[in-house]
Parts: sequence; structure tokens; C-alpha cells
Amino acid sequence: MLKKRVILGLFAVVFLVAGCGVKPPKKGPEKFEEKLVQIIDRLSDSLNLSEEQKQKTALIRDEILKKNKESRDLGKGDAKKAEEAVMKQLKGEKLDEAELIKIIGASDKKKEEMRNFMIHELVKFHAVLTPVQRTKLAEILQKVWPGPGPKPEKKPEDNDRK
Repeated sequence: MLKKRVILGLFAVVFLVAGCGVKPPKKGPEKFEEKLVQIIDRLSDSLNLSEEQKQKTALIRDEILKKNKESRDLGKGDAKKAEEAVMKQLKGEKLDEAELIKIIGASDKKKEEMRNFMIHELVKFHAVLTPVQRTKLAEILQKVWPGPGPKPEKKPEDNDRK
């Protein structure tokens, strides 16, 4: 679950958060791939992307999906190895701090690589947009991505939605 969040990274902040503010579906998709496609489709409609922009955005989406699949496939074995190494440490007489740092460091390195990839893809998406579309995207994000400061009080009907 944490791995999926990492994969979404910064790119997801833009696409997922923006997508959440644009005509939310009645029943959300279950998979990352489905969510990404759905959000990009909604953003395409909200930002009035041209056909050329939609094609470029589809290429970006496909690169993200490919990277996500590769990362997920590689991550399964790595996660299992890391878990086994940590469990071995926990069962031992003494924890080897350096070894635990090394295990966590490997995970952090992969997360950093994915963040950098997502930032690169976000830059490519941004370049596809016109200035008017960039402004519209920022407006969508402002509506659904609360900034710092006090959180608004929940209304009683908000509790009914859960």
C-alpha cells in the first residue's frame, strides 16, 4: 500500500488531487492504472485539451503506467527480501543499526528515483498545457488541495458520507 503511494508521488498529487475535484465518479476504480486513466480523462475534459495535447498526455500516462508496473514487479522481491532481513534482525540477540539503515536506505533510494521520475513527467505534462490551461489546473488544485492553516469545520452531513 505504501509503495503505491510512493509511486503516485508528486505526479499523483497533481492528477489525483485535481481529478478528485472534477466530477467525482459514483464508484471509484480499484487499481492505480484505472484511477490514473480516469483522472487524466477528467482533466482532459476540464482543461479542454486539444487532440494533440490528449495524445501527448496519453504518452505521459503510458510512461507512468509502464514505470509503475516495472517498479511493482521489482518491488515485490525487494520488499520480501527487506522484510526477511528485518525479521532476521528482530529475532537476533542484537539489532545491527547499520544493517537496518542500509535496508531502509535502499527503499529510500527507490522512492527518490520514483519521485524524480514523477517530477520529470509532471514537467512534461506542464509543457503540454497552454497558459490558460495551467491557470485552470491551478484553480482546480486550489479547490481540492487545502493549504496550510486551520482546517474548515466538518459539517454534520460530512459524517453521513462515511
